[in-house]
Amino acid sequence: MNVPVHLASGVLIGNVVLYTQNLSRPQSSRSRNTAKPTLAGFLLGIPLHILLDAFPHYNWLFSVEIFAPLPYYQIFPPLLASLPILLLAYHFAGDARLIMLSAVIGAMYPDVEKLAYLHQHLPRSLVLFRSHSCCHSHWTPWEQEYTAVVVGGEIVLLLLLIAGSSWIARKRGRYQQIRQEPALFLSNRDLTFDQEKQIFL
Repeated sequence: MNVPVHLASGVLIGNVVLYTQNLSRPQSSRSRNTAKPTLAGFLLGIPLHILLDAFPHYNWLFSVEIFAPLPYYQIFPPLLASLPILLLAYHFAGDARLIMLSAVIGAMYPDVEKLAYLHQHLPRSLVLFRSHSCCHSHWTPWEQEYTAVVVGGEIVLLLLLIAGSSWIARKRGRYQQIRQEPALFLSNRDLTFDQEKQIFL
């Protein structure tokens, strides 16, 4: 998959982890320990990357030649396409940027490992995902024949990942608002943690 899709999957994972963190811990203890959700975001991003790469895809961004006069021009289209996704990640993260960052890094890690092995001579013994990282990308005849369909499907997938992230982020924001200002929702009644979860869900 192209870089923006993997980044968007990391943003989705980050939002899911933050959403789960909000539901699982009271507000008073939420800032004490971010190690577990940070690690969870990273570890969940990796298998999602492998899963996405199993779908038909075509790295069409690297073939955009609008920047052809520039050196290393192939890196510019993926970078430019990734900027909006990174801005969304920053926006959705709020004050939990470390957790979101770890999820995004996890979603990109298999490709980082692949580049390190193929181009920077990373020892094979240090490669964790050899079936992914120890071979060059190649496309099936079907993917090459129906490139437009594959690219269209990838764009739809990207939009779905962004929409899913936005939906979860909105629910997380509403839950935080309920916790901070319950009077706006239930006439200033005192709520237990379990009651708040029931309202939110």
